[in-house]
Amino acid sequence: MKNSTALITLLLVIAAVTLTFRSAMPSYTPDAELEETGFSTDRALGHVKNMSEAPHAVGFPAHSEVRDYVVRELEKLGLQTSIQLGYTAGDWG
Repeated sequence: MKNSTALITLLLVIAAVTLTFRSAMPSYTPDAELEETGFSTDRALGHVKNMSEAPHAVGFPAHSEVRDYVVRELEKLGLQTSIQLGYTAGDWG
């Protein structure tokens, strides 16, 4: 009797731990088919992938390519864009 009680208790603890971990883990649901006006993680990650193909800090060759990509995508959404020329790190340096 004592062994069966211990076994049942162990199985219940394992089941509780398993359910806790499963419910705490995030789930992924593809959302690329959502309306164009809604936010889609899949579409956003596609843009991140396009922009992260090469380093694109100011002065790097890919900087202007990424800038142009962002401008094109914003204009596709019907937004007005402008590019500001010049660079400053601020008043203190």
